[in-house]
Amino acid sequence: MSTPKIILLTLLLAIGGWAWWHNQQRVDTLTREKVLPAQEMDYFIEDFSVTTMTPKGKPARTLTASEMLHFRDTGITKLEQPLIRIYNQSAANWMVKSEQGELSEDGKKLLLSGAVEIHRSATPSIRAMHISTSNLRVNTDQDYAETDDAVKITSDKGWVQGVGMQAWLREPSHIKFLSQTRAHYEVQ
Repeated sequence: MSTPKIILLTLLLAIGGWAWWHNQQRVDTLTREKVLPAQEMDYFIEDFSVTTMTPKGKPARTLTASEMLHFRDTGITKLEQPLIRIYNQSAANWMVKSEQGELSEDGKKLLLSGAVEIHRSATPSIRAMHISTSNLRVNTDQDYAETDDAVKITSDKGWVQGVGMQAWLREPSHIKFLSQTRAHYEVQ
């Protein structure tokens, strides 16, 4: 085969490959638009913060986020770097933070995705506690949280780990592991 024919054949293959790739990109875009319709965002807030009060006018909980996006069509609010502080007037306070979150339209269900960190502050009678997990579901009215993922609790005396957790963060606070629980406690 002569050099001009090789060049022509190479050029035709390149044009054909580019045309196929360009058409495939257009098909992928159309498919995405049909399968995942665009959500309609109606407002956006940076450095968002809201505090819920008790009937006696004291702070019950505060929800903050670096970004809040509300979508009109679903009523869902997406949060970036959400942080919840739960205030217990007569006991230790809790802090729950994650990478991302979704708040239900009524504001009562919060899904925290990615790595989730929960911290209970120390008091004179209660040790500080740190909980690591992921994909935590929070009922904001009840200050109740649960996950089906792996969980690890650490304190200055030891650790407990398991799979699945239910946590009641309002007094009287308690935590229940659902399976595969292991613990280590240092006696001094």
